[in-house]
Amino acid sequence: MEFEGMISQDPEMLKIFDLVSKMSKIDAPVLVQGESGTGKELVARAVHSQSPRRDKPFVGINCSAVPETLLESELFGYEKGAFSGAVTSHKGYFEEAHGGTLFLDEISEVRPAVQVKLLRVLQEHKIRPLGKGHEVDVDIRIVSATNADIMQAVRNKSFREDLIFRLNTIVVKLPPLRERINDVPLLAKHFLSIACEEMGLSNVDIDPEVVQKLMRYSWQGNVRELQNMIVAAVCSCFMADSSKPRDDRRVVTLDDFPTLNEKVARKPRRTRLTDVPFYHAREQFEKEYLQALLERFGHNISAASRAGKICRKSLATKALKYGLIESGIKHEETAPEIEPSLV
Repeated sequence: MEFEGMISQDPEMLKIFDLVSKMSKIDAPVLVQGESGTGKELVARAVHSQSPRRDKPFVGINCSAVPETLLESELFGYEKGAFSGAVTSHKGYFEEAHGGTLFLDEISEVRPAVQVKLLRVLQEHKIRPLGKGHEVDVDIRIVSATNADIMQAVRNKSFREDLIFRLNTIVVKLPPLRERINDVPLLAKHFLSIACEEMGLSNVDIDPEVVQKLMRYSWQGNVRELQNMIVAAVCSCFMADSSKPRDDRRVVTLDDFPTLNEKVARKPRRTRLTDVPFYHAREQFEKEYLQALLERFGHNISAASRAGKICRKSLATKALKYGLIESGIKHEETAPEIEPSLV
């Protein structure tokens, strides 16, 4: 399902789409929580697009990207001569967003002095630009976002409790990509299509082996990381041999993802037990357990079977099934001393 630029078939994401659609009509502050790259700004834009304010400005600012000393003047604006270097008047983000929506990304990075002023805006709907002799009315909806534990910041006294309770009237929690892993094939093909269209390519597909590998990765950078990886792969695929026609190669393969195997090895996705059928979960446990057991005893099957209290023949059969040992090779190397408690 596509919703305001977001694509998903995950049940939790579909619930979020429904929530955004319904609560956008309520003119209340929204707090979007989620890891970096999960699409917090897309949710903010969806809130604006679905709201009665859709024809008014949507203005966004990353609070962590603006130097602490400049954030206040960027938000509230200033008059000419308000401070050294203010050679002209400057309209702040609040005034620019008048009538529409102001998106405050990384709200947890705002310093306490500015937090006080934000609280006043939410209470009074007025601002005072630096150097201005009177207040200015502002009519905006604030959507804020953070990838931090904002309540921990409250407990640490680095974020005002009264402000967070003004900002989180409605809370949207975005799941990381590793928890909506069935969206990976859908998103990969979507980003592939966009990249190919921008490069003037057509009839391009992605190797199923690539998709399976992508689903085994933990996606620390979430959807943004997946998009960047797909774009890089498309560039690799069609730039590797410039002598070929631009649409001669029509399948993006693992060769176009040179770091993917390493990424999966370093950061494999840990599946929840309920993500797979019972028999699959049992096999996964067996494989991991037997692998650790065999490695501990130098692949000495007799020693491993005694320590694990498992029939030697059964251990060998299962180890062979899971590819932990090779057929026809004896694995009776000298084993480490077995702990008495395990014998």
